[in-house]
Amino acid sequence: MSAWVQVDPCGAGRSRAQRHGPGRPRRRQSRLEYSMHRNASPSTRLEVHLITLSARSNHRIDHEFSSCTANFIGELAISVLLIFVIIFILPLLLFISIAIRIDSSGPVLFQQTRVGLNGQTFQCYKFRTMRRDAGEALARLLDENPDSRREWQRTRKLRRDPRITRVGRVLRRSSLDELPQILNVLTRTMNLVGPRPIVPEEARLYGRSLRHYCSVRPGITSPWQVSGRSNTSFARRVAHDRHDAQHRTFRRDCQILICTLPAVCLGRGAC
Repeated sequence: MSAWVQVDPCGAGRSRAQRHGPGRPRRRQSRLEYSMHRNASPSTRLEVHLITLSARSNHRIDHEFSSCTANFIGELAISVLLIFVIIFILPLLLFISIAIRIDSSGPVLFQQTRVGLNGQTFQCYKFRTMRRDAGEALARLLDENPDSRREWQRTRKLRRDPRITRVGRVLRRSSLDELPQILNVLTRTMNLVGPRPIVPEEARLYGRSLRHYCSVRPGITSPWQVSGRSNTSFARRVAHDRHDAQHRTFRRDCQILICTLPAVCLGRGAC
């Protein structure tokens, strides 16, 4: 049996399946159903229509409830796991805190405003790795050194950053400075896997890709994190974040988490 063809100026000679795709096949009514529907009164037809809409609505609500329940259970499991991780690494956190206080004056933790889900800002936590006058030191360096200015414009990072302290350099090389971001995951402002959080000044550099970045929560690790970080350009980082936001799956997140460990141990792209 040939497909029904509708001739119109936009798609002459094309079947409905060719224009709109195969779609969902409709169930054919039997002769008895057709006869009953045709001979039914208007009030009966309205009642049947309302019952059909109610069944579809209940099915959609059940599906959304199941999805929300699965997400809640997953986030609860991650929270419980992270609490055990914090207890396990507590001696390491105390050792890092003491080393930071001995190496330089200032607070142990550094918090900075970052852009998160739906464009909302939040406070991102890290171990402090820079001097207290980091902002002034960066401005002086970029004014006096054209090579450093070009490197900063390309990657938003510096290989030889005078702002970083001695302990901070070790923490950055091993990515231990990002351990306090576990608190952000527990408060649901970040995920384990997702685009690395950006500061508001960097949002304009994302262009149209900013909506993809804002569609998910930032993460402690990301594809950019395991692919070289400072060895890649900022434009490459934006491309990684856009692709990660569009193709997120549980399996992909697990793969990124597995790849994070060797990248951290080898210090790949860290500075």
